[in-house]
Amino acid sequence: MKLIALLALVATSLTANAAPKIGEVFAGVTHAQPKCYGREYSRAELAKHPKQTVEMIKAKLLKYSADPSMESRGMKIEVRLKGQEGLNFHAEFSCHEYDGKLMCGIDCDGGSVDIAQFDPKTMTLKNNGFVVAGGCGEDEQTKFLKALKGGDDLFKLTALPQAFCSDASAVYE
Repeated sequence: MKLIALLALVATSLTANAAPKIGEVFAGVTHAQPKCYGREYSRAELAKHPKQTVEMIKAKLLKYSADPSMESRGMKIEVRLKGQEGLNFHAEFSCHEYDGKLMCGIDCDGGSVDIAQFDPKTMTLKNNGFVVAGGCGEDEQTKFLKALKGGDDLFKLTALPQAFCSDASAVYE
């Protein structure tokens, strides 16, 4: 009996640590109905993690086509960085299962994130380093968001209300 309980515990822990599948993460996401996750870090949280440069992060999961035969899935990320008040930076990713992970990457080697953990209420992004852009015209800036351990390496996000996700101001369009 103890052996069965131990095997069940091991199986549960392996399942809990398994990388999420693309169908699980994008379940219910349509071209017209994305899902959004986000987090805003308090000054106290940022003080505990001095290497972290991200003050706010929002992620919008979406399907690029209304055609059900097209399975092009992606994510748009918006971040606000320390010392950059009034300027949000953006990045757009294509998401695929690759090498046992759910990876979202930016074309032309612009970097990537892995969706490391997922349930409908939370999503954890593992930053592998990626480029973000913000501003407009002559004021446009690009920055590389490094994956510094104890800094901008992991982001645990919370599901946002659908009304917020549908709002064009929630995550850039």
